[in-house]
Amino acid sequence: MGSGGMIVVDEDTCMVEFSKFFLTFASAESCGKCVPCRLGGQRLLEILTRISEGQGRMEDLETIERISKEMDTTALCALGQLTPGPVMSVLRYFARSSWLTSWRRGAQPVYARVW
Repeated sequence: MGSGGMIVVDEDTCMVEFSKFFLTFASAESCGKCVPCRLGGQRLLEILTRISEGQGRMEDLETIERISKEMDTTALCALGQLTPGPVMSVLRYFARSSWLTSWRRGAQPVYARVW
């Protein structure tokens, strides 16, 4: 995260949990000086936690995107600007409809998008 590295996972990796891992780290490292980083990261983590517990809502994807864009453009430091990066990458490279299906079931299988 933030080092230009690549992370490789297998097909059994839950991408919601994978995203939560990075958000947990970034939220803990936030200095709390700016609102986008302090509250945005925590809010994203709350949404992903709810999703991983099978309580996802249809509007969660739009909320995640909105918060992520605001953090990227308004956070004062690189940590706040890069915090939503892993979540947005997962949304970009994994099928949204598959996420929604798995959220309704309370399971999080990984569905790779064919590029």
